Amino acid sequence: MDRRRGLPRASGMETAAFLIDVFLPNVAKGPIIRRPKAVALAERLGLDDRAVRRVKKLAGKYRAGPLLLRLPFREQAVILQSGHLHYALINSPEPFSPASSEKKAALSHFEPRNVLISQGPERTVRRALQEQVLDTHSPVHRLASSPIPVIRQEAAQLLADLDPKGTAENSELVWDDFIESWYRVVRRTVFGDSARDDHELTDMIARLRQHGNWSFLKAPDRKLRARFLQRVQNRMDGAEPGSLAHAMVNLPSRQDAPAEQIPQWLFAFDPAGMATFRTLALLSTHSEQYGRAQTEIREETTGREQLPYLRACVLESLRLCPPRR
Repeated sequence: MDRRRGLPRASGMETAAFLIDVFLPNVAKGPIIRRPKAVALAERLGLDDRAVRRVKKLAGKYRAGPLLLRLPFREQAVILQSGHLHYALINSPEPFSPASSEKKAALSHFEPRNVLISQGPERTVRRALQEQVLDTHSPVHRLASSPIPVIRQEAAQLLADLDPKGTAENSELVWDDFIESWYRVVRRTVFGDSARDDHELTDMIARLRQHGNWSFLKAPDRKLRARFLQRVQNRMDGAEPGSLAHAMVNLPSRQDAPAEQIPQWLFAFDPAGMATFRTLALLSTHSEQYGRAQTEIREETTGREQLPYLRACVLESLRLCPPRR
């Protein structure tokens, strides 16, 4: 049975309007890694607001869904309501597959055998591997206690760099400083402490993601991709206990292309960093909420694994300013 049967289909005019107002601006800004100049231009032109208005208009009209767009070579599902998302996930990978031709071409620039663009038995094995390592069905990851000391160390170092004299005067946390500290946390979480200062690894995936923005319009840089994936493999081979990579290589189950599952983790941490930075910005301008967050941190007894108020603050930052990778 085709699970798309009975789903609403956008008119030709609605499809064209969606492509112009939502799809094309996002492609221009960079679907895999953002192009700063394009993002700045989109902000000046109000393209994000225009996209939101377009999506709201469609969401108001199509309560059932997902909504199917009429494209020349296939139908494309658009998620407009939370129920649409659940329906698409339940019916994935058939008929709703993330492995579209353009996504395959984009991700093949740095992870050609990743689960997101895999199909059939390969997808089944790779997804099982991901779910085991990432504790998909657990609210708190089994290794959640491991990154907490790392986060404390890197946060302390970041603050010390911002305010070396400890005066707390005229110190300002800017994005460039924050994201460098964030990437150190990411590398240590994924591979262990030895990867802390492997900036070249992060730089390589950033360059490959820039290539990925062009999808099939740009030929893969096979030499750079091979160097990057070999670097990931080397880091996996030396992964330290408590890291995600160490958990992966020590799984007893069958593994397929494990090194090509890790790049997705490395760049999927980006939106979490954006949300964290925006949460800090919100708390810095709302003294009451800042005080409540501080109280929760002082009084919690779960080793920082359960912080419901801070979690709510992060979710509010996502509602107000959804990350745009």
